[in-house]
Amino acid sequence: MPELLLGVDIGTSSVVCSIFDVNSHSFLASASEEQRIVLRHPGWAEQDPEDWWTLVRHNIQRVLREASVAGSEIAAIGVSGQMQAAIPLDKEGNLLSHMVQLWCDKRCASLCEEWVARLDTARTKKLSGNDIASSLTAFKIKWLEENRPEEHRQTHTYLWPKDYINLRLTGVRSTDYSDASGSFLMDARTKRWSEEMCDALKIDISLLPPIRVSSDVIGKIMRKAAFETGLSEATVVVAGGADFPSGLLAAGVTTPGSVGEVCGSSSVLAAPTEKPIVAEEIRNYCHVVDRWIACSEIDTAGESLRWFGDLFSSKEQEALSFQEMEQEAAATPPGAEGLLFLPYLLGERTMGKAANRGAFLGISLSHTRGHFIRAIMEGVCLGLRPTLDTFEKEGISVKEVHTLGGGSRSRLWGQIRADIYGRPVSRLCESEGSILGVVLLAGVGAGFWSDPAVKAEEMIKIRGCSEPNSDLFEMYNELEEVFQEAYCKLKMLKAGTCGQ
Repeated sequence: MPELLLGVDIGTSSVVCSIFDVNSHSFLASASEEQRIVLRHPGWAEQDPEDWWTLVRHNIQRVLREASVAGSEIAAIGVSGQMQAAIPLDKEGNLLSHMVQLWCDKRCASLCEEWVARLDTARTKKLSGNDIASSLTAFKIKWLEENRPEEHRQTHTYLWPKDYINLRLTGVRSTDYSDASGSFLMDARTKRWSEEMCDALKIDISLLPPIRVSSDVIGKIMRKAAFETGLSEATVVVAGGADFPSGLLAAGVTTPGSVGEVCGSSSVLAAPTEKPIVAEEIRNYCHVVDRWIACSEIDTAGESLRWFGDLFSSKEQEALSFQEMEQEAAATPPGAEGLLFLPYLLGERTMGKAANRGAFLGISLSHTRGHFIRAIMEGVCLGLRPTLDTFEKEGISVKEVHTLGGGSRSRLWGQIRADIYGRPVSRLCESEGSILGVVLLAGVGAGFWSDPAVKAEEMIKIRGCSEPNSDLFEMYNELEEVFQEAYCKLKMLKAGTCGQ
């Protein structure tokens, strides 16, 4: 029996494919291709699902070639992906739009305000586990119904990013609990599509795919997909999971008492729970194991650095690399000598409103590029810090924060997190946690192990741990007060528009 697994991650900034050896517990080859968010209007954020499939095909071919592996040697595949997109497909599975709303798209913000006034929000939060927000898939569907009525009328099924790739691989339409729970349409008590929620929002429940356990086998590779990728028709595909829950699995953040931060294009600070937590500025999603996740997000974390690197590098040179930015930030004193960054470049989901915007405050002639970079790093952490206080109030003890994702590779950013959070911050050796998470799920589907969480605990390796500096923690306490005051005043300003 083949003892290799393939992991695929449809991220916001890249598409990654990796081959994992079950015996050595290591990746044999990995291929990554960058992609960009299309920003056609203020508050809009889109990508083309066909581009995801093109990058997946190319990356699978590449890793098979680089690992000198035949497609028939891959036992199972797991796919993770960015959450909360609404991908409309016709009866034959064809895309009805090549520009779909991503998780960070805020165009339906005004529509959400209308539904807040129309619905019993206490009841809908109890049913769904979440407050109404523009990120939730249900309101993207409603926006399409109102603004692209012909497209919506032709839609047979709405899928999420990882599920679209699963469809292209297997021909099967399905989702898992982690993505379904981010739709506002799943009953948090029964973990089934809620007829009550669908009726209240006037969404046809038949447009939603079956919900599966993340490690369930949903099908095998279709002949056409096998031809396009080099995979074997005998390889099974599991339902997979949303990106950050899959990453938390890889980090061993699966039981109450553990806390993780996924540091990617966005940053998500999350804690596993037995049931949804009803608290302000907290979202609740199903884990890829049998738990819930309470979390808050900063939508533009790593994306803020990417934006800055693109925009403020010299015209004669390529965009600043992350390593270059880290070096310049490291040469800058903690606190960035009074320069403060509010990281709301695409509005917010849980830590603010869709119309919020970012800001640099306290700029002086003495500030260098390094000050701006450090301020971005600090601003992301200052924005998330209140989440730790909320966790503590809800009885979630936060003794340490486990970090993963591309941003976790930075020792400097890990130290900044530790100093601002006042807790030790560990960095995993395998920073691309979503890939490892879905590989663990695929291993269940292939029959290599029965419990992905137990297997994750066996495999966790720590790259390093940053201990908080007590003096800097006190300094950041004072800066946090300034940040929150500025944040409250910024919320009163409405720059641009998100509802058109």
